[in-house]
Amino acid sequence: MRSGRSESATPVGAPKGSSDDAFDPSSEVCIVSWNVHKLLHDGVHDELQDLVDLRGPHLLALQEARLEMTIPSGMGGHHARSFRSGILERRAEGVMTLSSVSPSRAHRIRSKERELLFLTPKAALVSFFRVADGRELCLVNLHGLNFDPTGAQLARQLKALALRVSEFTGPLIVAGDFNTWNGPRMDAVEALSDALDLEEVKPDYPGGKTGNVPAAVVRRAIGFRPEMHLDRIFVRGFRAVQVSWMMEYQASDHIPILARLEWT
Repeated sequence: MRSGRSESATPVGAPKGSSDDAFDPSSEVCIVSWNVHKLLHDGVHDELQDLVDLRGPHLLALQEARLEMTIPSGMGGHHARSFRSGILERRAEGVMTLSSVSPSRAHRIRSKERELLFLTPKAALVSFFRVADGRELCLVNLHGLNFDPTGAQLARQLKALALRVSEFTGPLIVAGDFNTWNGPRMDAVEALSDALDLEEVKPDYPGGKTGNVPAAVVRRAIGFRPEMHLDRIFVRGFRAVQVSWMMEYQASDHIPILARLEWT
């Protein structure tokens, strides 16, 4: 990993495995990525625990997660703050990565720029996990800058991220809410994919969250494409066995995306 300012992330929860545990490269890895919409909807915690109990993910990449949220039993990891919301009660909001295996280390990379220049920055959380064969697995949990139809802000955020992880050569997963609602914004994400030698794993049936459709005149002006998904998973060193939208989980304005992966 390139040198540079490494920002700390806040530990949360308790993985069921010990600190000596590692991923088994002969077994599948299951990851779920979900924007939980700041826990604004009833039932998020219950659905999250149900998802863990029934689907058994090894990794959870959550966006718009709050530090005070209830962590599913058997999971632990880190929270990386993007910003604090509220006036009287300041709540830390950002990305949270949870796992059944203890991470060896984790750090935050917060965007230098802010939404619409003066609102909130966005964060990525980079976590490393031991693999039983001596390698490391890196998971990047990302929430992309939004609202810029040119994709320039997002491109700069992703370029900075790529530089920070470019020297890591092992298996890599990049998951999150990329806010890919038009062509230029998708171009920025594909540039990240090319830079890190990633391949997108896509669900095998329709679903998921797309952008809110603006008025037709605005849609034409910003190149908005209502069919484009916002939530995505990219991998290196894995082959997809199953990728699905979990449409049964409705306690957010986003739909979780699940991927079962084989090591290559």
